[in-house]
Amino acid sequence: MDNLVDAKLAQIQTGLTNFIERNDRRYKENDQRSQEAAARLMQLEQAFVSRNPGSPMGIGCEKSLGAQVVDSEGLAAFRKGAKSSGQIEAGSLFQKAVNIISGPWTVGPDYRPTIAAPAQPRLPLRALLPTFVTTSNLCEYPRETARSGSPDYQYPEATDKVQGDFTFALIQCPISTIAFWIACSKQVVDDSPALAAYVNGRLLYLMNAKVEAELLFGSGASGHISGLCTQATPASGAPSDFLTSTAAAISQLAAAGFQADFLVANPQDWWTARQLKAVGSGVYLIGDPMAATTPQVWGLAVSLSLSMPAGKFLIGVTNECAIADRQQATIEISRSHASFFTQNLIALLCEERLALLTYRPEAFVFGQVTTSGS
Repeated sequence: MDNLVDAKLAQIQTGLTNFIERNDRRYKENDQRSQEAAARLMQLEQAFVSRNPGSPMGIGCEKSLGAQVVDSEGLAAFRKGAKSSGQIEAGSLFQKAVNIISGPWTVGPDYRPTIAAPAQPRLPLRALLPTFVTTSNLCEYPRETARSGSPDYQYPEATDKVQGDFTFALIQCPISTIAFWIACSKQVVDDSPALAAYVNGRLLYLMNAKVEAELLFGSGASGHISGLCTQATPASGAPSDFLTSTAAAISQLAAAGFQADFLVANPQDWWTARQLKAVGSGVYLIGDPMAATTPQVWGLAVSLSLSMPAGKFLIGVTNECAIADRQQATIEISRSHASFFTQNLIALLCEERLALLTYRPEAFVFGQVTTSGS
């Protein structure tokens, strides 16, 4: 029994001895590897320091001109009250100017996808005018041109009553086409969605701006819109300041039996009028300048349009005109133009078809103002 115990103990002691010897060898091997790694790290640090003595821990490149100036003794003295920092030596920076200006460390630009567009003012005139959709290329409507006879008493009995007579004319307004197109590279449209969207938006804006100008001043020539100002009655009386002239035009329409409900003016005239103050109190005549005021004067909705020249205005009745929409402004893209297919070009076409029906031209007054005073 004792022999078995001694044999077992000897076996355990041998196993422990072998385990200790194996761990000791592994420790020595790991220690040797750690020493080798430390030596390699030391060599790398020494190499960096020797190649880049001006940078912390030897990592990076030489100090930039800005860093040298900031760290200079001259700037430190200037901050403490010296009148001048003196000359600050840039060391060897100028000898390596090529690397600094156009070397591999040049920072790339931060490209912003937003495109800087020209000013695009709001175009509110069309929103004021009634609009209907048409599927024809011609709009017609009857206009009363003359009347005879007026209502009167029948007296005495059994006598003839007054007979009236109305004369009408058939007015025709052909649909006008306004269009605009540009050539554009197919690659630009494919590769730059932001630019393509910008171009489309600009085309639509330019189209709407042209339409607004024609609604006001269209010549009425063949294929052209006859604008409201072109057909309007000239304002009577001498021009005066903005408020006085517009009030006189409203009175002129009232005398003809029309109640004006909108005004088109140039933004400069409007903001000049907004600065008018009451004599004595100095209170602004057109609203508190600190309040968000919707453009309105004499109870009329005001459309501020750059198509209206400074010093001019139009006052009228919205229900006495209408826009016939044959085709709203659209964008069409095609390569079927000249040699565009082989040149990888595309045509972007913006087009609109419409007519302006002016039922009663006398329901509009076109006038002018003088420079407004305070």
